[in-house]
Amino acid sequence: MKFWSALIRTATLLAPVAILLFWGGSHLLACAEFLANPGVPLKFAYRSPGGEVTITADSYVFSTKSGDLTVVRPRIVDPRGVVLVYADRIEAQGLPTIGSASQRATVQASNAYATILRRPDGRLDILDYLPKQEGPPSDFPYSVTLDQAKVKYVEMGAQGRFARNVQIQGLQVDGAGEKWLASGNSTVEGSGDLQLQIQNLPKQGVSIKGRTARFELADLFRVFRDTKEGRQVPELRNLDSRTATVQGPFELFVPSNGSARFTSKLRADFQGLRYGSDYYAEEASFEGVLDTGGAKGQVIARSGGVRATYQAVARWADGFEIDGDLKATSNGMGDLPKPIRIVLPTRVALDGPIAFDGRLAFRNPTGLRANGKLEAKQLTYEKEALQKPFTTLDFSDGLLALSLDSGRWRDSNVDGRFSWNARSNQIDGAFSVSRLKITDLARRLGIDRFRGKADLDVLVTGKVDSPIAYLRVDSESAYAWSPRMPENDGRIRVTARLEKGRVVFDQAYLVSKAGSISAHGTYELASQRLALNAVGSGIDLYRIDPDLRGIGRFEAQIG
Repeated sequence: MKFWSALIRTATLLAPVAILLFWGGSHLLACAEFLANPGVPLKFAYRSPGGEVTITADSYVFSTKSGDLTVVRPRIVDPRGVVLVYADRIEAQGLPTIGSASQRATVQASNAYATILRRPDGRLDILDYLPKQEGPPSDFPYSVTLDQAKVKYVEMGAQGRFARNVQIQGLQVDGAGEKWLASGNSTVEGSGDLQLQIQNLPKQGVSIKGRTARFELADLFRVFRDTKEGRQVPELRNLDSRTATVQGPFELFVPSNGSARFTSKLRADFQGLRYGSDYYAEEASFEGVLDTGGAKGQVIARSGGVRATYQAVARWADGFEIDGDLKATSNGMGDLPKPIRIVLPTRVALDGPIAFDGRLAFRNPTGLRANGKLEAKQLTYEKEALQKPFTTLDFSDGLLALSLDSGRWRDSNVDGRFSWNARSNQIDGAFSVSRLKITDLARRLGIDRFRGKADLDVLVTGKVDSPIAYLRVDSESAYAWSPRMPENDGRIRVTARLEKGRVVFDQAYLVSKAGSISAHGTYELASQRLALNAVGSGIDLYRIDPDLRGIGRFEAQIG
């Protein structure tokens, strides 16, 4: 916001240039009252509050009765020899003179030039060279017209000197004493055009109204970060953009005392927008209302495979805060900003498209808050994939909570919840799967000729990088001891835990008409090695080998 204030305040230089031309012409005329040789060169010195100013002209012609004055190539030079103001020609009518009955002064200047320097403390040096007011302010009316002018603006920041030329066309200033109204068009070198109307209200401030069809701010913003006002907002150091163009109307009021008030309904387009090293958008746009204390509108951004639309309200008058509705999609996990990617454990992968639809807010000191719907094509952990997970997400104060609304694992529906504490890195969750087809899952565990469906409950706890999962399985299944043997129908119940890449079977029971089997052991995920100790009782031996008859008991090691 302070950047806009400084930018538009720069535009007010149009009026001081014209007024300085008017003032210089008036002083030339006042000195000419005591001279008897019009049409010859003129030179005299004036001691201003900022030092001795030299005023020269190649020639002049005046009338003390009418107050008319013509000055050829007037110059106003500061104590350092810098030309503050120059014009090819000044034509004035009705200037107040001794014995003049003039009611209004008009001044026309052609091909004018001025130099404006803004010091590191924020003060414009040209203001130091205006005459010191003595007594009550004059209310004499005047009108100043500039056909064209060039202003060289110099910003002396902490990091060095920045200069930019401003071309002015058709500047008109009308006023009485310190009260004046200026309007005209300007072109800022390398930035664009501004249409301005500036009004000075004595003891109140300066009112500025304007419009631009296209104005490039990126270079000026980098300069502003180095100014007195910019250094008061250290967060701006993290913000940069390769290009930043704005269009639309704006209004600014700079009071004599107090902070500036600004409002604009604008559109801003950015390329190469960056915040710090983690957030980047190849293209972004803002459309809405911007004022001194904040902004309200829509931001659309694109970077790689990420697309985002953010309808939000931001305030920065008393600390930065933003809140709004975010719709974002990503082609994959690799396109997500780094702060989001590092939230996920290293062994977790998200396949796109990924979509988020919900609320995103930020406030100091509480930080980021997000809640809404998160959807992905697939989530993979330890070679197991959850297809089309659709979750309700809530993130606040370092705690991430996920509620799985829908998803499919091995063609079966899954639901559950999950939470993560970013401060302690602790995770907790619970999931359930109904009617899971376990043929492929059993084959992954090294068990062939096994089929059926199971209900699965999972409890997850521990740290992000070393989680512990407790599993309970209840299934109706069928198992054949060998390819040439018939299947044994039965019910299986398993309790196990997954820890450090190993599944530990605490209890596993198979109860069927062919007998019952209990087992315990381990399964290594990396090597796919199964090691079980099994005990069978009441086993129909024919189900194991057709050459056997009877009921038996066995103990065996599998794997």
